[in-house]
Amino acid sequence: MLFYIILVGSIIGLTPSGQSKRKRFVYVPIGVVGAFVGALLSFGDAPFLINHPYLNPWTLAIIFSTLLVTIAWALEKTYFSLMLK
Repeated sequence: MLFYIILVGSIIGLTPSGQSKRKRFVYVPIGVVGAFVGALLSFGDAPFLINHPYLNPWTLAIIFSTLLVTIAWALEKTYFSLMLK
């Protein structure tokens, strides 16, 4: 499970790095943290998880990793666009 979390977070973290002129590997730890948080949330006593079996640790790891990396990438783009004005 831990290998899967690291793998998913790394792959999702490398995705926005390829869209920039410089490689920014700062997204890899953000993706791993997001995947880890998503997997941890699935082990809680949340009643809606019982009713929705597709919200398993693997799915939530992908969702949270993508969410955190997208937010970090958007904040970086916004910051740099404001700095250039």
